[in-house]
Order: sequence, then structure tokens, then C-alpha cells
Amino acid sequence: APQNDWQGRASLFSTLAELKARYVERLADRRAELASGLPRDQLIVLVHNLAGSGATYGYAAISDCALALEDALHAGQPAETLTQDLLNALDTALNLNS
Repeated sequence: APQNDWQGRASLFSTLAELKARYVERLADRRAELASGLPRDQLIVLVHNLAGSGATYGYAAISDCALALEDALHAGQPAETLTQDLLNALDTALNLNS
């Protein structure tokens, strides 16, 4: 039984690593979308998704920056600085995984 437990954990860690790798691969596309100047409604959807997913994959800074940007967008506040903060958080995550 102990060996099966170890194998199960190894399999789980392998699966989690694969999911994280796929997430990071998609981050480059999300970053390009964010930098491209999306229409506000599409930007809100993108930022909302990043707010929800970043911390799940170990990137709390992405979630924090995205949440702040999402709040600003919903409040109609200027978002340039917050957008740059999120771009920087995405760059950090991408550089850590390159």
C-alpha cells in the first residue's frame, strides 16, 4: 500500500506540473491580448479570468493585479497603471518559466 500511495502522489504532482506548464504557455497569449488594447468588455473578461486563475497556479501577483484592474474597469477609473502592473506580473511569471 505505501508504494501505491507514493505512485499516486507522483502521478498527481506530474499532472499538476503539466497543468501549470500549459497555463504558463497560455499566459504569453493572454499577455499579448492585454497589450493589444482590447475593447473594454473583452478586457474585463480577460482580466476576470486572470484574477481567478493566477493564484490557482501559484501566481498570486497575477491574481492581485488582475483583481485591482477589474475593479478599476468596473468603476470606470483610469486603468493604464494597473494594466502595466498586470503586464509586469505576467512578464515575471513568464520569465520565471522560460
